[in-house]
Amino acid sequence: MSSLASYYLASLGAALLVIAVASGLIARRVRRGQRRLQAMALLAALGRSTDWVAAQGRAVCFQAATDLDDQSLDEIRSLQRQWFPELDAPAAELFSVHGKLAALLRIHERLRAQDPEAWLDGAYDAAFMALWREHGAIVQTMERQLVPAARTAAALRQHTFPA
Repeated sequence: MSSLASYYLASLGAALLVIAVASGLIARRVRRGQRRLQAMALLAALGRSTDWVAAQGRAVCFQAATDLDDQSLDEIRSLQRQWFPELDAPAAELFSVHGKLAALLRIHERLRAQDPEAWLDGAYDAAFMALWREHGAIVQTMERQLVPAARTAAALRQHTFPA
């Protein structure tokens, strides 16, 4: 009876071990799939932020910060912190550049309201272009690290959510 009980206990232990390994592999695969989808979401938020900065350069006069830009920055911050901690340094640089850009836009708006011609004499275009180039370089750095993580997300999405 004792050898039969030990056989059942050994079988139960082996079955539990197999279940634990299978569960770990499934959890790892799901986490990797989620990371891919989050990489795509982060790339989209970076694109929206870049579009907003580019729109400032194309506008006749700079526009104030919008809720859309704040939402994309909040999304970038939350996705980066939760899913991509390796992007801490570039994200901090991006938020710093955005802060400088927002300060430049506030100064520009204040000058334009006080003296409509004074803002034309300032070197705000050159300052904006320097910030724009810095923003672009940071976003490219982040994209280079995110694209490999997002590359197979489209295939995963089609496989997971058939239309």
